[in-house]
Formats: sequence, structure tokens, C-alpha cells
Amino acid sequence: MPSEAEPVQARPQSEDEGVGLREAQHELFGVTLAGLRWARASDPEFPGSVGKRGTEFLYRLSELRHWARNRPAPRGDVCRGVPRS
Repeated sequence: MPSEAEPVQARPQSEDEGVGLREAQHELFGVTLAGLRWARASDPEFPGSVGKRGTEFLYRLSELRHWARNRPAPRGDVCRGVPRS
């Protein structure tokens, strides 16, 4: 019987360490895994990968943080993860 995959635990990351999108979502406030995957496929400003771990592409955390900081504010009642007053 196959065992279930263990969830990725959030841990402090070095700025230049390669991280997968699943790990990065824990380090980036207000960005979901689905949002990261969409941006990777659709956003020309999304950082390029720096390597692979198995089939998973790896990205520099510092570049992902820079991208997240400079992305447009989302539409709706939430602005970068903080409800509007």
C-alpha cells in the first residue's frame, strides 16, 4: 500500500536557495500555490527557474519575493492579503 506524500513544511530559506513553488507559497504573504502556478505560465515578469529537483522547477526565493512585491494589487475586497477598511 503506497504511503501518502508528506506535506511540505515551511522553513526559513536562504535568499539564493532554490525553492519549489509549493515551498515558496509559505514564504510569500498573500500568494497562493494556484496563483504562483498561474503566474509562472502567464506572467512575463515571473522569474525564470534556476534548476530542477526531480520534475519540480526551482526558483530563487529573493527573485520570487521581488516579483511578489512588484506585482499588481489583486482585484476585489482584498489588497495584498489585507482586507480593506
